[in-house]
Amino acid sequence: MRILVIRDERCGRLSERVESFLKEKNVDYDVFMASGETKACLVCGQCIKKSTCIIEDDLKKTGGNLSSYDGVMIVTSIFYDRISLPMKNVLVRFARAYLPSLFAKPAIALGISRNGRNGDLQEVVDFFACCEMPSMPGQKGNVYSPSFTEEEKADLDRQLSHFLTLCEMVSAGKEKDRGFVLPPEKLKNFTR
Repeated sequence: MRILVIRDERCGRLSERVESFLKEKNVDYDVFMASGETKACLVCGQCIKKSTCIIEDDLKKTGGNLSSYDGVMIVTSIFYDRISLPMKNVLVRFARAYLPSLFAKPAIALGISRNGRNGDLQEVVDFFACCEMPSMPGQKGNVYSPSFTEEEKADLDRQLSHFLTLCEMVSAGKEKDRGFVLPPEKLKNFTR
């Protein structure tokens, strides 16, 4: 199994815990760092004509390899109840230029919020729905505090275990056996 972890620069402890968990489970994974260097979509429409983004950067290299992954993890910091701008840039460009490679790929959203567990990963959940990526039923994303309590660590480990199970089931074509389903419809306002 091979997982793509997309993280931003300010979610250090959460990202370290995620990577530690994946290593413990002997999961092959790659990390893409969404940073200030991640360029925003130009809305040029070339991705529709060429099936790839015309912006030459690391995101284009990662996007070109999306089909080789069994699942996608979004690990982001949350500021003023929103995901970081670099993460938003990644999601918008992936949704526009690499949608066929993301279709039906299992996904999980994890966030860390400076003001406790208050925060919203709805933009990421909308991205999953837009790309018809299966995630746990009813999942609105999992937001953790910077202190990262033992209770939160246990919850994170449980969520990651469920995610890896979902990846295995989708790879084997058995996701419907355990109640995992694709999102019901694409959401219209993802790129508002």
